[in-house]
Amino acid sequence: MDPLKIIGLIVIIYAGFLFMWTNSKPHFVWNSFNVKFLRNKLGDDAAEKILYALSVLIAVVGIIMVIM
Repeated sequence: MDPLKIIGLIVIIYAGFLFMWTNSKPHFVWNSFNVKFLRNKLGDDAAEKILYALSVLIAVVGIIMVIM
């Protein structure tokens, strides 16, 4: 298997975890420094929407990597 496809699969799995973490909002992720900074600057709803959009974008990049 091509290394690019393997990395693409790992990126897709990461996007799934990011989507799952955003949906369930576990304490260790939701109160980490980066997410807490984002929540303080933009608010909870905007931070959640940005993380959802980021997970979709990462999944699309992973799918493109697998297809290539």
